[in-house]
Amino acid sequence: MYFLLSALGFSAACDKHENEPGQVCMYGTPRIDFRIRGKVSDPAGNPIPGIEVRGGQGSYSDVEPAFTDKEGLYDIAGSAFPAAFDLSFNDIDGPENGGEFEPKTLSVRFADDEQTQPGEGGWFQGTYARTGADVTLAEKNVAEEE
Repeated sequence: MYFLLSALGFSAACDKHENEPGQVCMYGTPRIDFRIRGKVSDPAGNPIPGIEVRGGQGSYSDVEPAFTDKEGLYDIAGSAFPAAFDLSFNDIDGPENGGEFEPKTLSVRFADDEQTQPGEGGWFQGTYARTGADVTLAEKNVAEEE
């Protein structure tokens, strides 16, 4: 039943007789491809290895999590909705990386000069790249948690 309704909905939405001449009918969501690089440090400027970097709140299935290396550097890439989205930084290994750090969120909205490839029309709006997206994580106050 649901299949039939979805097929009829698609058919009705894309009926050529109801659309303006030359109008393209598509289902989808606008998206961009992106790549973001940066460094994660503690308040003293020391790099933090092993920090998990995720795109969005689980709603960006085309974004695999990244992890900081021994120099605190990360490189995350994927596809996302072109409006502002968030990168979350989480210390998932606790004290193994030299301390325990509070999670942090970085809001990302790309500027026109960060576009490296134009869109192809339709829903794909281009490729964007940003470097220097550096983050400082505050240390957790372990005494308050106990």
